[in-house]
Amino acid sequence: MSANCNITNTFLNSSQFSFTPNANSSLSSGNWVISPQPIPAGGSVVAFQAIGVAGTATGAVGQAGYNVFQNGTQVGMVTLTFSDPYSGNNGASVGSNNVPGLSIAVSCPEHGSTITAEWSAS
Repeated sequence: MSANCNITNTFLNSSQFSFTPNANSSLSSGNWVISPQPIPAGGSVVAFQAIGVAGTATGAVGQAGYNVFQNGTQVGMVTLTFSDPYSGNNGASVGSNNVPGLSIAVSCPEHGSTITAEWSAS
């Protein structure tokens, strides 16, 4: 069943910004395997991972909220939304990216139950 719905979110940060998880992280289905982690400037990390609940017809769907810092000062917030549903297409997107000089892109396979979404910041 949906325990096979597993989404790993890797984050390559080639920007001068750092990211700290905030209270805006949640799952509408599934469980955290790795809750949202800090993302250092110039770092590459597994930022978070979610998996569907065994024995249920749900996937791993939610969002990870981050405060964005530059030189130790908070300059904004971003929300990374992801979906590896039990049925239907996978997806990922960035919300509230109004930080001047920050660009975040995501690559997420449309199909598959065990996937990796690749986020990159520049």
